[in-house]
Amino acid sequence: MKTTGVPVDMGIYDILPTIVLVAFVIGVVALVIAVIAVLLYIRRVCRLIEKESGEDGNRIARRGRRL
Repeated sequence: MKTTGVPVDMGIYDILPTIVLVAFVIGVVALVIAVIAVLLYIRRVCRLIEKESGEDGNRIARRGRRL
């Protein structure tokens, strides 16, 4: 008799939905972290442009929207 944490009658097809769910949750968390990182990077770049050009950030954003 196996002494793993999984009951003996539980086959791979019973565990599969749990594995898929865990993978999905990990993927969603990774996606959220990536989006936050990109937004922070864009904000930093806008600040650098603002410092170098002396222009207001809102004006830069408006010009970007027009293009």
